[in-house]
Amino acid sequence: MGLLVFAAHCDDGELGAGGVITKLVEAGSHVVLAVANHDPTRRKEAKAGAGILGCDVWFRPEGLDLVKWVSECLQQARPEVLMTHPHYDPHFEHRELSNAVSCGLTKSRDRKLYPEQWY
Repeated sequence: MGLLVFAAHCDDGELGAGGVITKLVEAGSHVVLAVANHDPTRRKEAKAGAGILGCDVWFRPEGLDLVKWVSECLQQARPEVLMTHPHYDPHFEHRELSNAVSCGLTKSRDRKLYPEQWY
């Protein structure tokens, strides 16, 4: 099983899904943590955290449209399971990413990009 976790900030994925990530990695699954908003210091922290959890970490390139980045991540990872922030999250960047993930999935021309489970 492959898991793709979209996180608005560097610690969001680890705090929100660290237990799930650890369990899946221990079971032999490939896990990617995709971080939308970051700076050099936080990237370093996220890389260290991903190393501890045993997952890959991808960062959105500066200036790349959020929906385009989400679509690229989906095409590259082709996850069976997807996790991200809820649509009702009070933090505006969390909601923005959640909406971009929804948009990236619904605008997909390739139905294989749809994960079997989405949280």
